Amino acid sequence: MAAPFACCFSGPTLAYGGRCNAPNPALPVHTFQQLAACWQRMRTHFANVTVVGEYNITMAEKYSIFQVVLGGARINATDETLSFEGGLFADGSVPELGYLPFELQLVLPSPQRRGAPCPPFVLSGLRIDLSPGMRPSSVPRPGFTFSISGCDRHAQSIERLELSARGYGNLQVSFATLRDSPTLLSIEPSHDVAPTAGDAFSLIESDVRSSRVAFFGDVTGNIGETVGRSQNGSRATDTVFAVANPETALPKGARPYIYRKDGDGYRFSWYGAYPQEWGSAEAGFAHLSNVSVQYIRDVQLGSVNVSASRFAPWTAKANPIFRGGGARPTANPPAFDAYNMDMDMDMESSRWGPASQRGPASRPLFGCNLTDVVVEYLWDVDLLRSACTRCRFEWVAAPVTPAGWTRSPPPNPSFWVNLQSDAPNAGFRQVVNDTLACMRPMLVLNGSVHVSAQQLTTDNHSFAFGTTWAHVGDAVCHKAKGGVVEE
Repeated sequence: MAAPFACCFSGPTLAYGGRCNAPNPALPVHTFQQLAACWQRMRTHFANVTVVGEYNITMAEKYSIFQVVLGGARINATDETLSFEGGLFADGSVPELGYLPFELQLVLPSPQRRGAPCPPFVLSGLRIDLSPGMRPSSVPRPGFTFSISGCDRHAQSIERLELSARGYGNLQVSFATLRDSPTLLSIEPSHDVAPTAGDAFSLIESDVRSSRVAFFGDVTGNIGETVGRSQNGSRATDTVFAVANPETALPKGARPYIYRKDGDGYRFSWYGAYPQEWGSAEAGFAHLSNVSVQYIRDVQLGSVNVSASRFAPWTAKANPIFRGGGARPTANPPAFDAYNMDMDMDMESSRWGPASQRGPASRPLFGCNLTDVVVEYLWDVDLLRSACTRCRFEWVAAPVTPAGWTRSPPPNPSFWVNLQSDAPNAGFRQVVNDTLACMRPMLVLNGSVHVSAQQLTTDNHSFAFGTTWAHVGDAVCHKAKGGVVEE
């Protein structure tokens, strides 16, 4: 079995293989100077073309995950910027585990023994610049990911991180808190030379607080599927997610940016679980709170608690979804989805048997709970096994409406409310209260293409109280919208 780790300790010294547990507590990196020295070793390592083993692979390809093992209670960075360019990889480099990208990991301190608490740790003021580097268009560039891995978001944090991942080295944070970081830029790689190495920005059982994330690509907040650790999902509070135009954000002299031509559309996804679902005492867990989200195409919220937040599409003409890029031409129109990730568990079926006999379905199931949330959407909305209180849904016109969005009949219900309000195992009341929906009106596009007004579709005892379903242009909505269709 491959052991693809190259691990850097104080000194700096390198160890290869395994998971690089420190031989003794004195070896992990304790200062920024040691961290910077390991960073330079990382640059040298990934440029290493020494052939090892029987399959003619290089040191960089065999040990494709470079870990910097941190220790102590706090590391304060200086003003020095740590940089890495994709051009350092040798031409044609491919990790021995070819399905994975090359990866740089900062590993925060871990418990000294099994069952011990996660040690408190702060990494402050780090400045990182990652770029694809200048390579001829004919030379493939390998995928590369930058990750920070902790053991508990309550104990370990990264403060005042400045990150510029300009089409390379997209950021992943797991089991840690990212806070007070207003300069985070992460753009997925151009699609002309290599597949992407994951989301532009992702959190696994982590928090992002009082920060600003400028991104292009996919954004995901997810559950940590690690035995013995929490599995509630990631959180964002007092934070802005804003789309960055890769055509203007990439370095001067870089090749023109190539957008996705197939596959799924760009997606902002946030998935979670409620502490009550697992008998946890951590009540009032809000996955998204006081958050502003600008998204490229789709939003998917699964079993999360969202409050005092806003979602709005990036309607600039530079958005590739308006000009044929960024998704399969046959893909469904853009959608805002809020749903219960376990919603199929309690359906009667011969495979699983009656809900009352299956065990897991007898526990409370939690969909999305949206409170004081504003949603500006491009085309479709799905509210499934979820709840809304004091929300506003409003259709906004795109500068161009791709013809694929206007298929008749539409592939799915366009504004679908399927709450199952009387479900006996709902974790909370799945109803819509005191909400206003300003749906898409009838559209006349290019003077001849007529799109019928969006209509509400309700299923399975979906209860709504104090709620108004209207159309943009109606008096209650105060706005009129229009658009043009792209042939």
